[in-house]
Amino acid sequence: MPLGSQHKRGWAMTNPPRYLTPPELAKLWHVKAGTILAMLRSGRLRGFNVGSGRLRPRYRIPPEALIEFQQQQSAKPPPPVARRRRKPDPDVIAFF
Repeated sequence: MPLGSQHKRGWAMTNPPRYLTPPELAKLWHVKAGTILAMLRSGRLRGFNVGSGRLRPRYRIPPEALIEFQQQQSAKPPPPVARRRRKPDPDVIAFF
């Protein structure tokens, strides 16, 4: 798949574009740009500011951060539950 190619549901995550802006990523993930900005500010999604300090921030999100975020969000099977066996009651007689 060439760089930046699209498939049925947005960018192919095996080969995403170089750097995405929050509005571009929001469009791909079908969320609002404010959601992406909140994830950047909270640290859940890694990105960096390319704007100067005087103006509003201009974030860019590297492709590695997208893959890392998706791996963190993927469903994991729950750990196995240790089942305890009930100790037989010495006062009970088993008839079978």
